[in-house]
Amino acid sequence: MLPQLPSVFANSMLLGWICLSFIATPAIALGQTATTALSIQQTPLMQPEVQGSLRTFCRLGSALWKDQELKAGLVAISQAHDMPIWLDRRVDSSQLVSVNASEPRLDLLLNKIAEATGTQVGFIESVPYLGPKDEVALMEMAYWRTWYNYRKQLSGQNKATSATVAPPIKSQDLTWEQASTPTEVLHEIERQWHIEVLGVDQIPHDLWGAATYKALSLPAQLSLVLGSFGLAAEPIEATNQWKIAPLRSAKTATLAYPASQWKVDKLQQWLGEAKAEINSAGKEIYVKATVHDHYAIALGKFADSLPKPKSRFENLRFSFEVANTPAPDVLEGIATQLKLKVEWKIPRDTLKQKRISLKVSEASVGQLMAELAKQSGVTLNIENESQLNITP
Repeated sequence: MLPQLPSVFANSMLLGWICLSFIATPAIALGQTATTALSIQQTPLMQPEVQGSLRTFCRLGSALWKDQELKAGLVAISQAHDMPIWLDRRVDSSQLVSVNASEPRLDLLLNKIAEATGTQVGFIESVPYLGPKDEVALMEMAYWRTWYNYRKQLSGQNKATSATVAPPIKSQDLTWEQASTPTEVLHEIERQWHIEVLGVDQIPHDLWGAATYKALSLPAQLSLVLGSFGLAAEPIEATNQWKIAPLRSAKTATLAYPASQWKVDKLQQWLGEAKAEINSAGKEIYVKATVHDHYAIALGKFADSLPKPKSRFENLRFSFEVANTPAPDVLEGIATQLKLKVEWKIPRDTLKQKRISLKVSEASVGQLMAELAKQSGVTLNIENESQLNITP
């Protein structure tokens, strides 16, 4: 597992009202049609931790990796953005990865890394999760189902709770020491939350590195620990007990977005190339998609509401490391990430013998250009945000 730093949570924003139903999941008491109306406050998307993570995911992201170990690269991103990342135990953390990408959002950068490693990005509450392609959508749905059933159980304990307002769902840190087993982690969850998880002994033996994940709900903690074993947790009604069960086959959820606040063209834009079913019916727009794709919609709406920077480079930050690399390769690589045309005012070969060794974290474009100019012995100037001029 990856060692983590605390997440940074920003002010939450209201995204509107959403209706929610799960496809082919009769055990979740939401009804069998998309007409069972729930407010977005009754979904994990309105958890304060999730709302805070939207701003983090909307940061500009870039990575310049050349044969970088996956785990080391993810740790660097996690530390640079103060954001926890969960790497599935079934993914080879030592595999070497090469990534040269600059994306308008951090979650899109994680998608690029997933493509390079044959994995899939998912979201468990505020935590991005990299795991096997065939499993992540199931794990996300299992988390949403668990969260809903847990919320329903809390609502039953508080009869005064409004039908359209979710009761407060407590969050706690999840921490374990080096060489802990998942069984020990589950026992710690039991102790902290005063619950009993039936079937803990069926979890295979494994050893995990030390980690800390900040402010996660009980459903999120259980989903993260059990998911990479192909398992989920379900609360037993009217008790403090939870049972472990295999992941179900459902991969999609249908949300009904009020047409007064959401437009079909915007939904399609935010979904990108995702294969989702979108149908309008009266005052609602029904979207059948994976949890990941519904997060994409939430992220798209959040990003569109943020103030636009005066310069496309204003909020761009770089975190990467290069060692003893020819200067022309580094300069052209950075230009590619910034979508700049390179104009060599000197012969390119004159820099062939210059080598650049650089490690930066959250460096601005100006800081980066100054250091690259110093090490390569040239003057670097960005013209009209479209061209990098390299002069003596």
